[in-house]
Amino acid sequence: MKLINIMKHIFKKLQLKANSESGNVYKMWDGLLNKIYKYIKIVMPYEKFSQLQKDEQAWIRQRDSEIVQAAKEWEGGSGSTMAQNCAGLEATKERCYYLISLLDDMD
Repeated sequence: MKLINIMKHIFKKLQLKANSESGNVYKMWDGLLNKIYKYIKIVMPYEKFSQLQKDEQAWIRQRDSEIVQAAKEWEGGSGSTMAQNCAGLEATKERCYYLISLLDDMD
């Protein structure tokens, strides 16, 4: 096997691993976000939570837009999945911190 073929094989395996791991981290943050959101639904006054629901829907559209943009930057390349996962997890991580800050403000 030529060296170039070996290198291509190695890079493909590394990219697949990066895609998988970034997806796992994104899922972890998304799960945490859902738990925080459910807790807020219980403790936040109805009127405030009603506004938060609208805000959350707008945030989801923004996050999804960022994910699409990340994919476009890779033009369908092998790193596209990882870029989408990273864009989603960064937005979701920031949203978790934001939602937690709302709990701090309720005290």
